[in-house]
Amino acid sequence: MGRARANDIRAETTISRTGDWLSADTGDGAVMMSPSAAQYIGLSSTGGRIWELLARPRTFGDLCAALADEYEITAADAEPDVRQFIASLAERGALALA
Repeated sequence: MGRARANDIRAETTISRTGDWLSADTGDGAVMMSPSAAQYIGLSSTGGRIWELLARPRTFGDLCAALADEYEITAADAEPDVRQFIASLAERGALALA
């Protein structure tokens, strides 16, 4: 997909973890670190949950549906923020989009 852009992420886009990213729950979110890329990312509790849900590859549509069920919102309400978050992690090399 080249450079990740939020507008390019569709319901059928498959999202998978990539690289050597390690993560740990902090109680109110999560932290991620890539030793090879020397990068550190702090995540909110929702961001940490998204990372957890991506332990196995899934489509953007499936991810939003899972979050909608958990947070009692609609998938349409979740999509804009989740799309931006996914694009951000893809830009940093933590996720692959296909």
